[in-house]
Amino acid sequence: MNLDVFDIRFERMTGATAVETEVRAWLSKLSKDLDEASVSRGSVVVEARPRSHQGDALKHHVRIDVTTPEGAITIGGDKLDIRPHEDVYVAIRDAFRQLRRRLA
Repeated sequence: MNLDVFDIRFERMTGATAVETEVRAWLSKLSKDLDEASVSRGSVVVEARPRSHQGDALKHHVRIDVTTPEGAITIGGDKLDIRPHEDVYVAIRDAFRQLRRRLA
């Protein structure tokens, strides 16, 4: 899988360099499990959302969209199959594990 086909974005986050490194590490792990043609396009969006009624605490939501020869796959879409998490790294891990299961 070519990692250049992925667009990585951050919403409502500052200083996301370490988080981007984590996303790229997960993409690299995923690419080792897939053949070159399995993903033709993809995007990862990491977003910090304020928790309702919880003061200043943030929840991090990760959405991954990929296009494969079999069709489109969305992780963390409107159904929120991946729950937001206070720890951004846990949110990333959960989203990529879900994606790996869907691609298997």
